[in-house]
Amino acid sequence: MRYEYWCDDDASKKYRIDKISGLPKNINFKFTTFYIRFFKSREYNGYFSSSMAIPAFQDDDGYVFEQKFSDYNFSEESFSDYEVAFNEHNIDSISDSISCTFEYKKEMGRGYILCKMLIKGTSFCGHVLLDDRFFEEEILIKN
Repeated sequence: MRYEYWCDDDASKKYRIDKISGLPKNINFKFTTFYIRFFKSREYNGYFSSSMAIPAFQDDDGYVFEQKFSDYNFSEESFSDYEVAFNEHNIDSISDSISCTFEYKKEMGRGYILCKMLIKGTSFCGHVLLDDRFFEEEILIKN
C-alpha cells in the first residue's frame, strides 16, 4: 500500500508499537507501526524538526496522519516548529540516536498517550500526545 504524506521528509525511521516501552498491559493501540520523520530546517542551517506519522490513520485532507513533536520542557503550546541543532549528528545519523517511550496519562476522565522522544547528542526532548482515537483501554476486573 502506498501512503501519501503532506510533504517529503529528509529522513525517517520505522517503529513497531510493541517494541516501545512504558505502557500498561491494558492499552491496545489501533495501529502496529509508526514513523519518526525528520526535516531539515528551512530557516536555520544545521537545525532539524521531527514528527510522528501513523500510516494507519489519515488526516482531514487524506494524507497520512502526522503530528509534529513539541518541546517537552515548554509548558505552553507553540505555533512555531520545535527545531534544535544537529550538533554531532547529520540527517543520515540522527535516527540512530533516538530513545522513544510511551506513557499513559488520564486527566479529567480522558486517557491519552504521551510519546516522548530524546535524541542523544542533541538538545531534542520532544513529545506528541495521542488521544483515544489511536488506542483502546481494556477494563481490568480484579478478582
